[in-house]
Amino acid sequence: MFEFKFTLTEDDYIEFNRFHTRHSPIGKKTRKLSYIIISVAVLLGLGVGLTDTEPENLAHNLIVSAIVCVFIFGLAFLFIKVGLFDKAIIKWQIKFMKKGGKLPFEKDNLLRFEEDYFLIETENSETKQKYQTIENILVSPYAIYLYFGSVQGYILPLRAFESEQQKEEFITFINQKGNLEKK
Repeated sequence: MFEFKFTLTEDDYIEFNRFHTRHSPIGKKTRKLSYIIISVAVLLGLGVGLTDTEPENLAHNLIVSAIVCVFIFGLAFLFIKVGLFDKAIIKWQIKFMKKGGKLPFEKDNLLRFEEDYFLIETENSETKQKYQTIENILVSPYAIYLYFGSVQGYILPLRAFESEQQKEEFITFINQKGNLEKK
C-alpha cells in the first residue's frame, strides 16, 4: 500500500501546532477574543490619555494618542494574524521540554498503511491503528495531519511523498479508508 519513512523536525511540530491553532474552533474563537480585548485596551488607553488633557492641548494629544494606539493595535494584530505569537509560545514550550529531556514528538518515524490498519513505528513505540480511529484529515502547505482527537494527531510531512501524484493518491486512499471527506 503506502509506506513513509521520515524525520520530524521542530519546524514540523511548530507548523502542526500553528495550523491547528488557526483551523480549530477554539483557536478561531481565541483569535476573535484577542482582537476584541486588544481593541478595548487600545480604546481605553486612548480615553485615559485624553482625560487628563488641558483643553488647549486636546487636539495635539488626541492626534499623538491616536497614532500610538493605532501603532500598538497594528503591531498586536500583526503578531496574532501572522502567528508570530503562536510560534514564539510553541518554541518556548519545545525549549522547556528539551530541558526536561523529552521532545513532544518522535523524530524518526515510519508510517505504513495496510489494507485494514496502519502502523506507526518510532524509536520508542509501535502503534497499530484501525482507519476508523481517524477523526479528521487536514492538508496544509507543509504536511498532512491525521487527527485522532481534538488536538492529537500524526504529522505526515509533504516531503515524505515522492510526487504530487503519490500525495493525491494517498489523500484519496486515506479518505476512503477513514470514511472522511477532504478538508
